[in-house]
Amino acid sequence: MFLRFFSLSLLSSCLLSLIAPSAADACRCAPMTNAEYLEQADVVFEGEFLGVESITSIAAVLRFRVTRGWKGETGETVEIRTARMSSACRFQAEEGDHYIVFALHHEHMNNARGSLSTSSCSGNRLADSEEGAALLQELGVGITPVDLDESDEDDSAESPTTPNEETAAGVLHLDRPSQAGCQSCTLSTTPGQDSRALIICLLALVALVTRRSARS
Repeated sequence: MFLRFFSLSLLSSCLLSLIAPSAADACRCAPMTNAEYLEQADVVFEGEFLGVESITSIAAVLRFRVTRGWKGETGETVEIRTARMSSACRFQAEEGDHYIVFALHHEHMNNARGSLSTSSCSGNRLADSEEGAALLQELGVGITPVDLDESDEDDSAESPTTPNEETAAGVLHLDRPSQAGCQSCTLSTTPGQDSRALIICLLALVALVTRRSARS
């Protein structure tokens, strides 16, 4: 009887160890400051979590609508990979909430969906939380990303510029007179041009007088 009870207890313990993760398997994050999170990240932004795009056996691709950024480049939307299992430090997000996300870029995944990755140890914060508000104040205003349409790029490529136009930082500058009115519209002629015009007039006058004398 005792042997049977001991066998059942041992079997139950083995099943529980297989189902429930042990403390050794749980995700553990090293404590870091906000400055350290910012330094190690390739991309830092605030965005609204739109949902999970796809899930594989080891990872999930999360989609965000970016409202502003502080580091790296993103479009108006971005896809980020994270671990599928919480024991592997998966970043948990609720759809519709705004988060401050610290992400790393993987060079070998440039052409893959979710080439950026993040985790629960990356320093991500819920923007509406007390910690998120303090982090936003520390990060500053940020930059709002804008996706350029192909039509806008075509228009800018087709519009020619004249030699007296220069473009810098997207602003078109035109050469303008330094002073207003007629003072900035003076005409300049050289002395040689004036003398040649006078000689031509005299020659024409002489030819006209000679022709009339010949007729008379």
